[in-house]
Amino acid sequence: MVNTRSFPLLLLPILIYNVLVFVSPIPSMDSDECSNFLQHNVHEMTCRLEYTVLHIPMRSTSLANPDGDTEPVHWLISIGDILMVMSLMLLFVELLKSTDSEVSSLFNHGFSFMVFLLGLVQFLLYPPYATTVFFMLTLMAMLDVLAGFMVTLSAARREVNLVGGR
Repeated sequence: MVNTRSFPLLLLPILIYNVLVFVSPIPSMDSDECSNFLQHNVHEMTCRLEYTVLHIPMRSTSLANPDGDTEPVHWLISIGDILMVMSLMLLFVELLKSTDSEVSSLFNHGFSFMVFLLGLVQFLLYPPYATTVFFMLTLMAMLDVLAGFMVTLSAARREVNLVGGR
């Protein structure tokens, strides 16, 4: 039986990002958003991540005209936003998993460290990964590693104190 507790969940968003880099089509470079990114020497991956997939109308309105006419406000959700929300939820699950003091938890910390190293190398060396979204994914992987080791050490210290009678 395969133990899934040692699988680092933050590998999933990094894999999805890799799929976006290598498989997803580039949005039309004629749009104003993409041409603005490309003028500032930013990789076209930023344009892919900023591609809006959802327009959610909000109850709030904005005063757009001096006449006092109001326009509805829309919450624009991009591919990068969805990836970040998913990653934050997975980070929460990873932090819950780190409270376990079984051997699988140690494997999870080791695999999480490898995920962090993979993200760091990709961020530093390859242009499509030099985006804020990927930086945040790498930062979450680092926080997972640090929090996991700290929680495990704290739990182990507590167990040693209980066994030692202190």
